[in-house]
Amino acid sequence: MDLSRASSADLRQLRDRLQSERFRTPLTRARLRELAHLESLAPSLLRSPLDATALIALVDAVLAERARRRTEVEFVWTGPDTVGAETRDTAQVLRSLFAEATKDVLVAGYTFDHGAELFRPLRDAMLRNVSAALFLNVSHRAGDADEIATEAVAKFIATQWPEASAPLPRFYFDPRTVGSAPYLSLHAKCVVVDSRRALIGSANFTNRGTERNIECGVVVDDSVFAERVRKQWMDMVSRGHAREVPTRAS
Repeated sequence: MDLSRASSADLRQLRDRLQSERFRTPLTRARLRELAHLESLAPSLLRSPLDATALIALVDAVLAERARRRTEVEFVWTGPDTVGAETRDTAQVLRSLFAEATKDVLVAGYTFDHGAELFRPLRDAMLRNVSAALFLNVSHRAGDADEIATEAVAKFIATQWPEASAPLPRFYFDPRTVGSAPYLSLHAKCVVVDSRRALIGSANFTNRGTERNIECGVVVDDSVFAERVRKQWMDMVSRGHAREVPTRAS
């Protein structure tokens, strides 16, 4: 049975389901698809003669071997499926990253249009005391930068956050995106979870970007790299290049 191309996130999800007995062996394709979006593992798992205990031991062995390596990289793809491709789409990866967070999440994005759905797993994680920071692009227009950013965040909470009630992330923006010349924008798209995994790619946090366009990115499972990405953003705050936008939950 070849599990070499399965992501560590999928393997952990499979192990958790087996341990909780939500998955029973022999596994079925419908069950994989219904509970954990693990249908991509079906070619290996459906032919397995292993019972749940043996399968858990195998998954643990694969994860332990990967833990000895410094870095694991997963290719993330939004677009038409290709023959033999074993990738997860951007929307699926984002929801998985948010749902598995245990300490903190950092998100930086250029544009958003279906956040109420996309960020629901993050909101749920925050109910488990996970903290979150969102770096947003604020539209370029004349006026007081802080007032414009406050308006933008209020609109984001009302239209993009699953519920306008607490808990809310801490919001940050770069004042140069608002009224300075020459025009610039916060165009990065990345997520850092628990200073351990980082998703960096081309997809905006929109329906087109996460489900319909042709987009690609990578999830890097490496604490040194992930912490470096997180530190880069938080250094913008400590050095005054990005400012926090006050909200009622700040």
